[in-house]
Order: sequence, then structure tokens, then C-alpha cells
Amino acid sequence: MKPARNTVRRLSAILVADLVGYTEHMRADEKATLRQVKADLQSRFAPKIKVHHGRIVKTMGDGILAEFGSAVDCVECAIALQPVLATKAARFTYRMAVNVGDIVIERKDIYGDGVNLAMRLQAIAGPGEIVISNDAMRQVHGKVNASFHDMGEHAVKGVTEPVRIHRVVSTPKRGKVRVPPTKLVMPLLAAASIAVLPFDNLSGDPDRTYFSDGITNDIITDLSKFSQLFVLASHSVFTYKNQGADVREVSRALGVRYIVEGSVQNAGDRVRINVQLVQGVDGRHLWAQRYDRPLREIFALQEEIVQTVVATLVARVHSSEQQRILGSKPDSLEAYDAYLRGRAAFAHWTHESNIEAQVYFRQAITLDPGYALAYGYLSYTLVQSWLGGWEQSSDIPRLARDLARKAVDLGPSDCDNHWSLAAAYLVNRDFDKSVGAYERAAQLNPNSPNLLVDMAECLVYVGRSVDAIATIERAMQLNSIYPDWYLWTLGIAHYHAGNYEQSVAALTRGNPPNLARRHLAAAYVRLGQIDDAKRTVMEFLSNDPTYTLGRERGWPYRDPETLKALRADLIYAGLPEETAERTDSGGAG
Repeated sequence: MKPARNTVRRLSAILVADLVGYTEHMRADEKATLRQVKADLQSRFAPKIKVHHGRIVKTMGDGILAEFGSAVDCVECAIALQPVLATKAARFTYRMAVNVGDIVIERKDIYGDGVNLAMRLQAIAGPGEIVISNDAMRQVHGKVNASFHDMGEHAVKGVTEPVRIHRVVSTPKRGKVRVPPTKLVMPLLAAASIAVLPFDNLSGDPDRTYFSDGITNDIITDLSKFSQLFVLASHSVFTYKNQGADVREVSRALGVRYIVEGSVQNAGDRVRINVQLVQGVDGRHLWAQRYDRPLREIFALQEEIVQTVVATLVARVHSSEQQRILGSKPDSLEAYDAYLRGRAAFAHWTHESNIEAQVYFRQAITLDPGYALAYGYLSYTLVQSWLGGWEQSSDIPRLARDLARKAVDLGPSDCDNHWSLAAAYLVNRDFDKSVGAYERAAQLNPNSPNLLVDMAECLVYVGRSVDAIATIERAMQLNSIYPDWYLWTLGIAHYHAGNYEQSVAALTRGNPPNLARRHLAAAYVRLGQIDDAKRTVMEFLSNDPTYTLGRERGWPYRDPETLKALRADLIYAGLPEETAERTDSGGAG
């Protein structure tokens, strides 16, 4: 429609707020509803909109339409309104949406595509939530005190192409719960979003902590495989270990509706586990149970806990899906103990801990030859040793692949086994199969951010660094309190994508391991900061004085030119080249 001569076009930020359940409220008491909406407009909306330099264009019975000259002001206003509308005095719940787009101004009213899209988006928002368009998110990202959950693309009525939208998550004030200020906070993603806090070790023996941690991890893993649940990553929840935090504060900080907490106590040949399910918003206990069983029944006990929690949260979980996901547990308690110890050692990512992990996983296999996860983790431990340059035998990639295939044969429904096979395919330079196995693992467990970051490393090796960066950023959204190795992988991906400043920024945050200093030195070379590059190399060699680039025959880059360029940067930075004594080392196999 061609605008009349007294109309004006301009780019504006649009805020739409809508009363949830307006029709039901009107049916119950029309006069009271209209009176309350008017009161909310005057006492709650109007002051916040004014202070954020916006104007109320009009009220629409069940909500308001407001315009701002700045997207930042608009989003900050919506964030400021959330707690005001959520006070005990607030009778009604509102949903809000923000869009940035072209509008037509006619007298005091506004209309156009920018307004229409904002109207459509508010219908997608949940009660009390704020959603914004991708255009708005790009303008405010990094400028407001909030994080953004990518909700993907949505078909919107009246818009030809799908629209990407984001949920805004305002950063809560910190109380007793300590969340690192540099990390993002998770949104309330779904009715069945859940965090499993680290189970307390009540055994009186600090050396048994690995057992309670292992129980916690296994429950998280089993729960996360149910598509009906959004389960927070283990690293996020382990931040609260031994803190005694209020579950309501944890719920707000992590953005989940439900909390599982408990304790584990070993007493002789028995194990006692207390577990409870808490509604995070008000701390109300929904379910609690105490288990006192012979230690040999621990695997059946874990399965019972998982099934009970799921039954409480998700009304309809098909019984066959439960059986497929939970799978079988090892027959030997000693094998499980060895497996848990191996996993704890593996996580340190050093040569010594790698050797220790191999010993434990082999012990688990000896005790229980049908233990699929032990084969898979032993395979990945060998991959770790190959990529770290600690194992040079050409038999390592093949052995890792055979072990991972055995794991998949024994446990075809377990995400971790396909994950191990993907890593083994990578070091065998079977790139397409590696990517395929990673994708299969992600299908089996869509809530594993660690899997996504590991897959991103594979994408770097196959030459898809831009995709790798996007994958890591998605993982960081899933795991708001992510470990430092996410930054390590992100920095490497940025280096190979040519984003050298971003590479240095990622690799100098947190506490990446010594191996990450290689790519940091290479990024400094690309930036022309040679003194920093040489200093980084000296730090690296002080921790690994026998290192030479001859170890890196295991780097599985698909494009030999990529590896050649990296080696040139590292040599320029001062890393020693291959020595004569090491020229007989094996290749990738």
C-alpha cells in the first residue's frame, strides 16, 4: 500500500507486550481485567518505557505497542519490565517481543512490516518471556546485560522466509550462588528443563568423591538422552559442588525449572543414596526417596532413579524408549569402579594421566569383557595420546578404531560409543565417516555440549572452521558455565578461520593446557607480534622440553596445505623441527 503524503518512514525498534490468557480473564471478570490492564499500563509499563527513551504508541486491550529510537534502549526496557511484572503484586503475566524494522508513521500511529513482525513474535514467546528478532539481536548483542538463546528459524504468518528468533535471558543479581561473571546464564528453556546438582559424598572418605561424582554424571547422561528433557551440562552444575546453595537461586542462575539433588554414602558392602526432585521456582519438593541397597545393586538403583525422575517430569515416556536409552550396565562393580577412575584420570589431559586412564579402562575390560563404555573410553584415550604426541606408534589409530567399533557393537544405542568411533575415524583420516559418526552421536544425545565442541574440533581438521565456530557457540549456549577447553577449541577454530585477534582472545582466557600454546604462538605470528609468539613458545617448551614438531605427524588435517602453513608459523615462532632421532616415528596409518 502506498503511504499517504502525511506519513513518514523510518527504522525503529518495536516493543509489543501482550497479556497472557486475556480471553479467559475477560470471561471471568471483564471490568476487573480492563481495570487491571490500565493500572499496569500506568504504573508499570509507562514509567519504564519513558526512562528508556521510548513512547507508547497505543494500547490494544490486551497489551501495548511502543516505539524506541534505539534497539538497545528497547531491549533494556523489556528486561527492566520483567521483574516489575513478576512481583507478588502483579496479577497478570505478560509476554514481550522486540523487532527492529522499517515502520510507517501516520499521525500518532505506526504500522508496516516492522510492526507486523513484532506482533507475530510475541505470540511465540512463553509467559513472562522476551523474544527478539535476529536483526534486533545483532544490534544489541554485547551491549545489554543479557544472554540470548537461539530458538532457531520459525515460519511466521505474512513473512515469506523463515525468521530466526532468540529468547532474551536477563542476567540475575548474584546472591549466595556464585556464577562466574564472564559466563552466560541459561534460559528457562522448557517445562522440563532440569539440573542435577553434584551428589554429596557422605562416606567420610574424600578419596571416594570420584564415586559420588560418577553417580551424578551417569544420571545426567541417562537423563539427557530423553528428548523430552532439557538437561544442563555436568560442568555447569559441578560449579555448585560443596557450596550448599539455595536451590531457588540455582534455578534462577542456571535457568532451569527443576533441580535434582542428593547424596551417596558407602557403608561396608552397602550404598545409601538419597535423591530428591525440587521445583526450582519456589523450592517445593516434588519427590524424594532414600535407597539402601547392597553395593552390587548400584546399576539397577541408578536406572530406578532415572526412570522415577523422568516419570515425574514427563508424563509420557514410551517404555521401549526407556529401555533403549538406559541400556545395560556392567555386571561387575569392580569394572565400574575402574571405569570411573579412568574417566577421572582422562579429564586431566596430560601424558601421565593418559597412561593412568589407559590402565583403568583396560582393567575394566578385563573384569567385564562386555563393558561397551570401557572399550569406547579406552579408544578415545588412545586418540588423546595420538593427538597429544605422546604415542607415536602407527598402530595407535588402527587400535583406537577397532576398540571403538567394538564399543558400538556392544552398545549401539549409546552416544558415547559413537562419539569414540568418530574420534577414532578422525585420526585414521577417514574424514567423512568421522563427521557421520559425530552426527549419529548428536542424534542419540542432543543435549551434550561437550560432544558438540569435540565435533567442532573435527570440523576444523576437515576444513570447516566457520562451521566449527558456530558449533562451539551453540555448545556455549547449552553449557552456560563452560569449561576452559571450549575456549581452547574456539581459539584454534578462529586461527584456522583467519580470525587471529579472536583466536588470541580465546586462547588467553581461562586456563587452556600447555598444548594450546602452540596455536596461540601461531596466531601471534599472524598478527606480527613476534615477541609474544617467541615468549609463548618458551613457556610451552619449559613444560615440555623434549618437544619437536616431529610429534605432530598425528595431526589429522584433511588439507596438507593447512598443516604446512601451521608448521611454518610454529617454526617461525621458535618451535624446534623434527630431529634425526625421531625420523623413524610412525605416521597416521
